[in-house]
Amino acid sequence: MKVPILTLFVCCIDFIVCSTDFSDTEPTVLDSLNETTGIYDSTEDETQTCDNVTCSTSGLNNSDYNSSTSVAPETTIASLEYDKPESSTQSGKNKEENGKGLPDSTLTTTEATTSTSTITTTTTTPPVTELPSSSRHPDQVCSCDMKASECDINCCCDSDCTALDKNVFSHCLSDKDNFPEDPNHCFKTNFIYRNNTPLTIFKHHTKGLFCIAKDNLPERYQYIDLSPINTSKQFHKLLKRRRKKLFSWPSNFKSIKPDAFPSNSNYKTGSKIWISDNSSNMRPFTLQKSAGFLLCDGEADMQYLHDWKSKCLRNAPFNYSDCESHSSFLDMTSFYENITLVPNPSAMNSSQLECSDEFCLRFDALVCDENMNQCVNDIRKPKFDVNSNTCMNVVEKALYIIHHNGTQGIILAEVHFHLINISVSKESLFRQATEINFRWVSNNDTSSILKRSGKPGYLEGKPIISAQKVTETVDSQDEKLMALSNNPQNWLTIAAAGYDGECISSRLNVNFRQNMHSECKLIVPCDCAAARNKSWYAILGMYSENVTNIHKINLHISSYGDPNATNLNSWVPVVVETQSNPNRHKFACQNIYSAVSFRIIYSKFGTFKRPQSKIIGIFINIFESDKSIIEVKDQIDVIRIISSISFVDASKTAITRFADPPVYEIKLPTDFFYPFLSSGHRQCPSISVILVLFTILIYSNI
Repeated sequence: MKVPILTLFVCCIDFIVCSTDFSDTEPTVLDSLNETTGIYDSTEDETQTCDNVTCSTSGLNNSDYNSSTSVAPETTIASLEYDKPESSTQSGKNKEENGKGLPDSTLTTTEATTSTSTITTTTTTPPVTELPSSSRHPDQVCSCDMKASECDINCCCDSDCTALDKNVFSHCLSDKDNFPEDPNHCFKTNFIYRNNTPLTIFKHHTKGLFCIAKDNLPERYQYIDLSPINTSKQFHKLLKRRRKKLFSWPSNFKSIKPDAFPSNSNYKTGSKIWISDNSSNMRPFTLQKSAGFLLCDGEADMQYLHDWKSKCLRNAPFNYSDCESHSSFLDMTSFYENITLVPNPSAMNSSQLECSDEFCLRFDALVCDENMNQCVNDIRKPKFDVNSNTCMNVVEKALYIIHHNGTQGIILAEVHFHLINISVSKESLFRQATEINFRWVSNNDTSSILKRSGKPGYLEGKPIISAQKVTETVDSQDEKLMALSNNPQNWLTIAAAGYDGECISSRLNVNFRQNMHSECKLIVPCDCAAARNKSWYAILGMYSENVTNIHKINLHISSYGDPNATNLNSWVPVVVETQSNPNRHKFACQNIYSAVSFRIIYSKFGTFKRPQSKIIGIFINIFESDKSIIEVKDQIDVIRIISSISFVDASKTAITRFADPPVYEIKLPTDFFYPFLSSGHRQCPSISVILVLFTILIYSNI
């Protein structure tokens, strides 16, 4: 008897029959919702109609519900209205009194039942979808309405937007990030066909068996509206109630103290280098650098025995006086004049810090070529050339060389300059490089020192080492080895652009695991042989010299950062592939290459804890110039040189292996089982002996 009663009780809850008889003249809630929120949209013949809070299926009369095979209409269990549910008749009256129907973006339902004793059919309850609480999303909240008296694009809640304005909207901006939804509220999915409201409908279910159908205390989801603070007493009272520690700036800002001169102490690695300026003030030695915007607008302290380099942009001179200004950064003398270097702080008089010529050093200035190799003792001042409108003898690179002897400090200081000529313009920029190197005074010949790129594997950011294979005669026998140069400029490089975009002779080193892309314009003569040689040198550097077939270039890459010139197995030959230009003019010069792509393949070796990297292959793809150069006497042309570098990691995933378990060999003495086993009963051991053997066997397996 309990089962039929329980079944009837479930049916009465799940299938609620609407008792109100709708007439054709009375407006329905479905119509009002379509007009206000647009939340309902049904195109089927049997449409679902609602009167404010009661739902029924049109096309079915009361007699249909008396049949035992009929399906009772279902009602939602969601309610976003926080007053007490009323009957459908009373709700209809309220709607007529208000004259406005339901408010925007509000879904209200109540439950109405019709007593019947013939309903026995049960149906499955449709899935429940979450709906945010209206108390957490008031109608007046519109976070995308940022412009007053103007329609914000894609802001569907903007009251300034008309229906005509909304036709241009592509979507509605969501408040999901600004207003998190409440996943605890629920509603039935078959009750909403289309959602045109700014509220988000969740498709997933909450954890648990229940969801909130009606909340009688919506204030739980609302912040307390505090009144404005008018007195200092209220202000301090409010701060005392805060549990978190408040951030506050210090009341007294302390001035930054200047660095104290380290008297009576020697230079150590990382110590600041000290100089004395023209006013006899001791200060750290600083050089210009970029502070983050590519311009030379910052400074860096130079540290003892720490090599350092920087490149930043300078404004080109814009007139005659700016070019020949002595205090300008264009003049080489501004980099070292009126500056004396403190060789060792411990040698200074602590009572009176005076940097006289007896204790301090001055820089020796030299002017060098582009590679900073051939230098002369000459001072060249900036000079303005009226005919060419250029400023001559402008500093492009300054190289400080500090010769030291360890703890004894600095012995000799030099500064090498490379000067260029630049055009005078107000909007022009040029790149200025500054570098400082430390060298042991016992080894002045730095050309004999090979700077590795790692040991044994390559380190990230270090230059790729390359060389040419040569044949030398040793003891009347020809031996092949690598002609390895100690100068990184003779290793794998790509073309670089100057301040005016033209290709310069100083090239960029290819560094390990650094993808690079460079472009510059190359001026070539309209002579096929000369243009071909110049373009080949631009893309391959010194390795293109004396090469007639670019596919047989003599270029090898060291697999390791610690190269061995005699071990040919540790060098990788390059693989070259060329791409011709199908649109080249039939009278144009052939084999004029303007683009090169280096793809370097490397892999890791060694242990997981300290893996090393080695190069296992290099592929070079060279492209013919897309510009046809026709040979014309005493004419020049311009082609664009493009170089790109990319690295490919071909390391294989290591296989984890485990050693085989050891084999246990157990040997027992002959009298181990005495007195359990005697000589007279060896063929039939006792139960004690069997238990002992079984215990040993179990222990050995463990």
